[in-house]
Amino acid sequence: MRFLPLDLYERTLELYNLLNVFEYQNEVSTLLELALWNATMADRLPKNKKAKIDDQHSCRYQCRINCGSEIVVPNVLPFLWRGFDGPE
Repeated sequence: MRFLPLDLYERTLELYNLLNVFEYQNEVSTLLELALWNATMADRLPKNKKAKIDDQHSCRYQCRINCGSEIVVPNVLPFLWRGFDGPE
């Protein structure tokens, strides 16, 4: 049941679809950045040693800064969006 004129209703659906694609792209880029951060932490944090909490916090922060997401994300996303119209 529609209460809007047809042209306004179609425009509203178009805007919702664009917003849906934007939200999906934002989600994917965030997951990619988190995966890079996690891989960097796995390489740098000691596996069996118990470190002080301050050292772990500092290392986590440095891993986030140095994970390379500012280079990887802009170069990977165009390959993910090629021919993509939105989530199914």
